[in-house]
Amino acid sequence: MHLFIRFRRNLSLSSCPNSGKLLQQQITTFGARLMHKFILLALLFVFSPVRAEYLTGYDLLEQCSSFIDNDYSGDNLCPAFISGIVGVHDTFMNWGQHKQEWCKPADIDVNNLVRLVTYEMRLISPQTLTYGAENLVAFALVKLFPCNQ
Repeated sequence: MHLFIRFRRNLSLSSCPNSGKLLQQQITTFGARLMHKFILLALLFVFSPVRAEYLTGYDLLEQCSSFIDNDYSGDNLCPAFISGIVGVHDTFMNWGQHKQEWCKPADIDVNNLVRLVTYEMRLISPQTLTYGAENLVAFALVKLFPCNQ
């Protein structure tokens, strides 16, 4: 109801100059916000069947080590999880919603990315591995691929 009232109020500005641009800008902004929420919701649904509980650094390190030990093959959460973190970062950065935190080379493949992030996670203290895996992956990426700004 609130959206309808706001939309209706903006329509009454039709006699004002540039009101069409204002309405178009507000619809575009609303669409961008809706798209952000949709993508976050979609990511939650993508990862929810894999793990119902909170994914810690220990959990991800175990998955990534298993993936590397099996010559980068098999059904494993690790490459999808790390790729998802990189993908969300790049998407929000391209939309101008977030600053660039790391500068990953375009030519690096998923297997090498998994290997590098796993190496960095193995250097983390055991107490820190109890934190959320998404934060630890982001921390590893910042450390591995700093931006020279």
